[in-house]
Amino acid sequence: TGQLHREVVEQFPAMERRLFEDLLGGMARGGLVRIEDDQFEKDRQTIRFRRAYLTGTELRQGEPIEARIPVAPPSARKRKSGKRRW
Repeated sequence: TGQLHREVVEQFPAMERRLFEDLLGGMARGGLVRIEDDQFEKDRQTIRFRRAYLTGTELRQGEPIEARIPVAPPSARKRKSGKRRW
């Protein structure tokens, strides 16, 4: 989802990564996207990342989507310090 975030920031520079991830999470809960964990090997290290896929087969490029996207309130989004988990 990092590459997708970089592409979104080109059009919407104020979109912070954390807020973008929250938005994707809400879209996944709303059934608009599917998010899958993935990984690859580089220089003997495992690089983990997430892929996002649109789920609506009826969606057409350029057409607006009307949807309610459930995003957690700010207090629920605060992370505890520690190692990031996928």
